[in-house]
Amino acid sequence: MKLRMLDTSKRRDVNKFVQFPFNLYKDCENWCPPIRLDITSIMNKKKHPLYQVSEADFFVVESEGDVLGRIAVNTPKSFSEYKGREFAFFYYFDVVDDVQVSNLLFTAVEDWSKQRGVEIIEGPTAFTRSGSKGLLVEGFEYKAPVGVNYNYPYYGGLVEAAGYVHHMDWASGKIDVEKDSIDPRIHEIAKRLQERGKYEVVNFNSKQEMRQYIADIHRVNHEAFNGSPEFIPYTLEEFEAMAEDLIAILEPGLPKIIKAEGEVIGFVIAYPDISDGIRKAKGRLLPFGWYHLLHAKKTTTNLVLNGVGIIPKFQGRGANAVLYSEMNKIRDDFPQFKTADNLQVADYNRMSYADMSSVGTHWGVVHREYEKEIA
Repeated sequence: MKLRMLDTSKRRDVNKFVQFPFNLYKDCENWCPPIRLDITSIMNKKKHPLYQVSEADFFVVESEGDVLGRIAVNTPKSFSEYKGREFAFFYYFDVVDDVQVSNLLFTAVEDWSKQRGVEIIEGPTAFTRSGSKGLLVEGFEYKAPVGVNYNYPYYGGLVEAAGYVHHMDWASGKIDVEKDSIDPRIHEIAKRLQERGKYEVVNFNSKQEMRQYIADIHRVNHEAFNGSPEFIPYTLEEFEAMAEDLIAILEPGLPKIIKAEGEVIGFVIAYPDISDGIRKAKGRLLPFGWYHLLHAKKTTTNLVLNGVGIIPKFQGRGANAVLYSEMNKIRDDFPQFKTADNLQVADYNRMSYADMSSVGTHWGVVHREYEKEIA
């Protein structure tokens, strides 16, 4: 076996890194492939905005030319400054069930990190805001929706064998959209506040309209989550790149923003679950992958809820009720959706967990982030 740091300027190396999980999960129906182009984009050190504020490298373990495992590591400079310690994140961890292979990968990550003065490593932690966090530790029986990590059950044991310990959990759950499980009082509060002109809900009629609000959503995201343990202060350029990834699959009318006094103060990000289309396309957009994705977008009965944010000034003042009421109205406006996946609520965010439970979320999936002190 041989460990190798990849040269991301070489297409052959990039393709090896991208292709490995497709080989590993070829017989796993619950795994949702990534869009291959998204991974090649983030590996492009000359063009991706990640590298304006971070450093990253990518490793594989090979035997006789075959990849047995892969991992990536980056130094999130803005996060380290925010926390007052030097951090590294590992991500894109995929491996055969072999502790020797996984130990080689983590040794590479730790050596790389020590050379850069890193004190603590966390992961799996996405390099971008739109990425999924953690290893799957509960809910292996469920199909992963678009953009959510799925892994074999043995992964957790391999990570722990390398000396990593539990850091935090992220809970996801399913909502039966056809049932009006929201408390009627929430609708009443939302209606009354909007009639008084306290809040205004904006629905988008086109993707171009969505783009006009990216800077506002970036600001709200920063204000809403600044102070939370895992907040990462992304630059506007990074946020714009993430937003474009989401806009590609967003459906006008699903994502919503809320205004107060003419200013954007909250948002909810919702989009069709096109995971079955990505599975059929095997992660490729060309030559015919787009057809599978567009077909899935039109025919899926599952919705993905992946982000609700309200700036602190308006939390507890009815803005939450307005957003949750609007989420519930999706049932009437988009009758194709029968279920919804509510993604990755942090274990420290008890208020959000309680709010999402009140609108009918049945929790059953847990992703876990690990950490290791190396200095």
